[in-house]
Amino acid sequence: MRERRIIVLLACLAGVLSITMYRSLRQISVIEHNENNNRINLNKNNKNADDNDDYDHVQSLQTMRNKSPIYSDIMSSLTVDMTNQTHFASNNTQIAEACLKSFAVHLRSYIDERYFDFACFEKGVEKLKTQFTRVSIFVMYMIPRDRSILKKLVSESKKFVEMQQSSELLKKYNFLGLVDHELVSRMVELNVRLILLKTMDDRLDRLVKNYSRRLFDAWRDMCLYEERFERLVNVLAFTTADFRFQLDQAAVTIEDLWSQVPEGEYKADNY
Repeated sequence: MRERRIIVLLACLAGVLSITMYRSLRQISVIEHNENNNRINLNKNNKNADDNDDYDHVQSLQTMRNKSPIYSDIMSSLTVDMTNQTHFASNNTQIAEACLKSFAVHLRSYIDERYFDFACFEKGVEKLKTQFTRVSIFVMYMIPRDRSILKKLVSESKKFVEMQQSSELLKKYNFLGLVDHELVSRMVELNVRLILLKTMDDRLDRLVKNYSRRLFDAWRDMCLYEERFERLVNVLAFTTADFRFQLDQAAVTIEDLWSQVPEGEYKADNY
């Protein structure tokens, strides 16, 4: 009799424990299911956020390009057939060329045949940076890429940097009234003025009026500045270094451009 009671009691305990364990396992299963759903939703949200970021980035680049007045003006005069890949690529090249040319004209507008207006250049440098950024974005994202366009872009960027550096040097040397400083300033301006004789791919621009005469004048001025500088005494080392750097740069540029002057065009008697 006693053994039967013990068996019944154990059976009851087993039943209670099984119910409790079932409820616990069910709760754990529900919790795990909810956590899995949360993880899935979180991953979806992260993916959507990443996709949105990528989309926003591309859209911002396209918006920056499309808002460019240069781009708008050119596109308004062109009929683009998106189904014709050859025609579309050709239009991209035309647009890039026109944008680069517009920037090059703007950049050179601060240079005169005898003078570099660095004060006005400094006031307009931010507009130039904005314009160059827009042109760069268009060129870098155009399909297919054009190596000649990229080469011209790099060339114009170097001219832009050179003009900014020259502007800083002119601020440094242009206002103290010392003879050695004046000669450095003139050499700096001479190098900037030579930009007017270069195409966007750094060749001699034969469309410039009297380009051979202007090259000859630049060489004559360079020799004159060098002769005057050699006569000076007690010139500081860093001033001499700046002058020499500008002198060497001018000599290399003039010789390179002069080598492109057609034979027979230059006559010494005319100069």
